Amino acid sequence: MLWLKRLLLLLILLVVAVVSVVFVLENQTPVQLGFAGSLSPQWPVAAYLTLAFIAGGLLGLLAGQVLRMRLHLKVARTTSQLKRSQQKLEQASANLPDN
Repeated sequence: MLWLKRLLLLLILLVVAVVSVVFVLENQTPVQLGFAGSLSPQWPVAAYLTLAFIAGGLLGLLAGQVLRMRLHLKVARTTSQLKRSQQKLEQASANLPDN
């Protein structure tokens, strides 16, 4: 089953690579972007889209890391609270009179 997953992943990566190469080859027309009165250098459309894709991926990774850190802190607080509760329970159990 693992080999099937790896084969499927390889096929997907191969398709993405082929589509990417075709996209880059088909979009070589240089364009100049303007924003707030300034103009960018003339680069192929594929270069701008690739940069936008990379920037989006990096922003997604950053957002994921922030969420991961928040969850890690929440787990640490909950674990600490659980340990304190267990200690209180042990102390209360030790103070019970023996029957």
